Amino acid sequence: MHVAEKGQGPEILFLYGFPELRYSRCHQTIALASLSYRAVAPDLRGFGDTDELLEMTSYTCFHVIGDLIGLIDLVAPNDEKVFVVGHDSGTYMACFLCSFRANRIKALVNLSVVFNPNTSVSNSNWIKALGAYYGDDYYIGGIHEPGEIEAQFEQISKGYGHPPDAIIALPGWLSDEDIKYFTTKFDKNALLKESTITKGVKEYIHKGEFRSDVPLLEEVTIMEGVGHFINQEK
Repeated sequence: MHVAEKGQGPEILFLYGFPELRYSRCHQTIALASLSYRAVAPDLRGFGDTDELLEMTSYTCFHVIGDLIGLIDLVAPNDEKVFVVGHDSGTYMACFLCSFRANRIKALVNLSVVFNPNTSVSNSNWIKALGAYYGDDYYIGGIHEPGEIEAQFEQISKGYGHPPDAIIALPGWLSDEDIKYFTTKFDKNALLKESTITKGVKEYIHKGEFRSDVPLLEEVTIMEGVGHFINQEK
């Protein structure tokens, strides 16, 4: 497992979502290290410079949580607890980590994606529901078909949906060096969207259901003028 860490003090474990890597947390690791925390940001299995396994069955939440507990045992021995920060699909792993091994977690902060208590919905039905709501080309449905999404990424990476010779204006928070890092790593692994608050989530938060589902919730912060990649933009 490839891990970036910086600083000394209470440990903070950073988890990211697709298509990011531990690299996307570099701003937070530097800032929190300066505040006397030990920031720990791993590439998860199959991503970046962490070893990849060929069997698809080796990427369940139980495998990922097992990896993370092994990492926590290393950076915080003697059953010490750590802070956890999740973003995007990394929030799901963060919630699983808290559910399975609450004895190792001090507190959790999730960004951009809220806790989903509806564990009774199967993965296939969940994907169908997303397709029905967002359309058949919604990316989460596509990435579950082996081979199909790799072919799409190969075309997209040649111009991010633009002609190869088109000049693409990147947002201020994303540099050419950032893009080069991500594309280099994903090319090695053989394997962008603009967002608003998802319909229904605002009501879920403000009408009290969210607090009911997460009884130890301390605070909800809504940041204006920021998209999905909140940890890089703000």
